[in-house]
Amino acid sequence: MNIYGSFPSVRMRRMRRDDFSRRLMRENVLTPDDLIYPVFILDGKSRTERVASMPGVERLTVDRLMPVAEQCMKLGIPALAYGPGLLSVSHGPHEFVSVPKLLQCAEVYALAAAKLLS
Repeated sequence: MNIYGSFPSVRMRRMRRDDFSRRLMRENVLTPDDLIYPVFILDGKSRTERVASMPGVERLTVDRLMPVAEQCMKLGIPALAYGPGLLSVSHGPHEFVSVPKLLQCAEVYALAAAKLLS
C-alpha cells in the first residue's frame, strides 16, 4: 500500500470497507437495529399493567407477550430484554430470582423459539 500523504489530508478507509463495519462505526444514526425493547412479565392470564416510570411500556402476562414480540419484529427491533423477578427485590444487594420465575423464562423462550422457527 502506498501512502502519499498523512492524516488529515489522507484518511484511511480500511475499517469502512464492509457494510457491517460501516454500520458498526457510523456516528449519530439511531435505527431500530440499535433498540432493545424491555419486557416485564406478570403472573396470570390476559393482564396488563402500565410501568409508570417507562411511558408506553407495560407488564404483560405470557399470553400477551407474543403479539408484542411480533410487533417488534415488524418494526425492525432486533431484541427484547426479558428478565424475571420481583420489583421489591430488584437492583438491591440481595436480588434473587425464584426457580418458578426461571421456569417461566424458559417457557417464554420456548414459545418465542417455536413461533420464530415455525
